Amino acid sequence: MTVQKTSLFQGILLVIATVPITLGSSIALGEIPQQDNRIEQLAQNSHQGRLRELLERGRNLVNAGDYEAAAQVYRQASNLDSDNARIFSGLGYVEATLENYEAAAEAYEKAVELEPDNADFQFALAHSLAKTEDYSAATNAYHRAARLDPENIKPYLGLGVVLLRQDDRAGALSMYEKALTIDPNHEEANAILGSLLVKEGEYEKAKSHLETALEKNPREAGAWVSLGQVYQAQGELTDAQSAYQSAIRIDSQLVEALVSLGEVQLQKETYTRAITTYRRILELAPDTPGAYYNLGLALKGRNRNTEAREAFETAHDLFTEDQNADGQERSKMQLENL
Repeated sequence: MTVQKTSLFQGILLVIATVPITLGSSIALGEIPQQDNRIEQLAQNSHQGRLRELLERGRNLVNAGDYEAAAQVYRQASNLDSDNARIFSGLGYVEATLENYEAAAEAYEKAVELEPDNADFQFALAHSLAKTEDYSAATNAYHRAARLDPENIKPYLGLGVVLLRQDDRAGALSMYEKALTIDPNHEEANAILGSLLVKEGEYEKAKSHLETALEKNPREAGAWVSLGQVYQAQGELTDAQSAYQSAIRIDSQLVEALVSLGEVQLQKETYTRAITTYRRILELAPDTPGAYYNLGLALKGRNRNTEAREAFETAHDLFTEDQNADGQERSKMQLENL
């Protein structure tokens, strides 16, 4: 376009050079900027048309699931209009869908730079940063999203996760409690808060939240495990066993539920069932010294001492590899007492 514009301008100058300076030539001189403006308008219209075409193509590619091609198109569009936050947010979405979280964070950072008061952009940036394990930056972005949209539960849930990743359990508890002031029946918030309260020893509060979560989604295996831990801590072993079995019915490979069930079975002295449970655990996690140790206890409880010795010896060896002195000593004592 620049070449055409220059050629036209030079042509007009040649005409002017051969015309006497009269009123008519003054009018001719006055036409130069008008012609120039028309060319600029044509260039601008062409630019906008190309941009619209790219954005439409990008949306179509996203709808078709061709995210790699969509990312290329959005990058082209961003080169045409580097001040359009929506283009960068679209690119961020596509990159995040492709699990290119560093690229997604970079795109969302540009969107946030252009529209800092957009809560959705701040949240998307926080999510991408969390995926890159930049938890400190993610925390800041989630806080900005929460300030911009305080009635949206999502930033508080995100904050809960990244604070837990930073071992800030108290901060995470606070965020999940805040989330529940927005939506008291939120399944995820109740389930996670309940599990955190179990670790804090606040069993009645934990039980209330876990029951709420399970009313919303009875197939939440993790909530069943946490509820079982509440019952177990309160000495209600039958209810604990039932809760752990509910979790295992949902996810037969959930080692945490199997381990907890085995502990209850040992407490109830149902050794045959405990043997079955610990053998299942060792199928899923073969080098777990604690599982071998507890299997030894269950076998010993059934007077199957030869098998118990083998289990305790394996536990002792694995505890030694892990440099677990307490486990070594306990295994040694069991072997001496057989």
